[in-house]
Amino acid sequence: MKFFYSTRITLICTILALLMIRASFWQWDRHQKKQVYIQQLNSRLQEPVQPIAALLDQIEGGPLEAIVHRRILVSGTFDFAHEIVLRNRRLGDDPGVFVLTPLRLEGSAKVVLVNRGFVPLALSAREERLQFQRPQTVEFTGLIKESVAHRWLAPRDPESGRELPWVDAWLRVDIASIQKQLPYPLLPIWLEIMDGEDLSVAQGKMVESRSGRDELLFLGGARVNMVQQPITHADRDYPLAVYDSVIPPGRHLGYVYEWAFMALITVLIGIILQLRPRRSAE
Repeated sequence: MKFFYSTRITLICTILALLMIRASFWQWDRHQKKQVYIQQLNSRLQEPVQPIAALLDQIEGGPLEAIVHRRILVSGTFDFAHEIVLRNRRLGDDPGVFVLTPLRLEGSAKVVLVNRGFVPLALSAREERLQFQRPQTVEFTGLIKESVAHRWLAPRDPESGRELPWVDAWLRVDIASIQKQLPYPLLPIWLEIMDGEDLSVAQGKMVESRSGRDELLFLGGARVNMVQQPITHADRDYPLAVYDSVIPPGRHLGYVYEWAFMALITVLIGIILQLRPRRSAE
């Protein structure tokens, strides 16, 4: 075999390989950030539960990075009239929505958005959700979460405002955008209900596996079952408490090697395409 240089083949394969290497480094960066995220989550969950009144100054004055994933004790009254949902959510194999309801804090004019849990797609319409608007006055332990801003190239939520049509279904908890259609200000955080659940079980549910793998390494090296079971017919006490989970860092690490391997294969293919059999002497 003899090598015959081709500018076209070399250029195409080089560009493709560089893009794959860039994707590999991007996944490595995500792997590292996700590790930091989970370490922070683990550390904050070990801190004692505090009443929300003790953290209001930090919540309203920031920075929020210092209190995200803290557990707080909350009591108040739900405003079901201004309830919304997060669309395109799943629980196990069941599609549905997460129900977000404003909660007016007890003894205060402050209002915070609360993720009350999962409702199946068939019961997610505003009229269908009326049957789940109970109880109105509650007390629970909540997990502090940050507002999620729109990212470049990601789908956008509809424009919202007091003079615009009511937006009932949202892709993300963008508090600044949701705020525009409400008659009162919201605190710059939202909450997930985690009252009465074992902390280690809750930690496992906060990291999602969508690959079909039965288990993944989680906090402290312990193995936690990440596959959530489909909802049974007996589970009708909706909304079902859920967590807005994240992909585990190990998945990103796997993508690092996959992209690097594909870059190597692309380079080899480029070389092979430029090989030609030697002509035999006449």
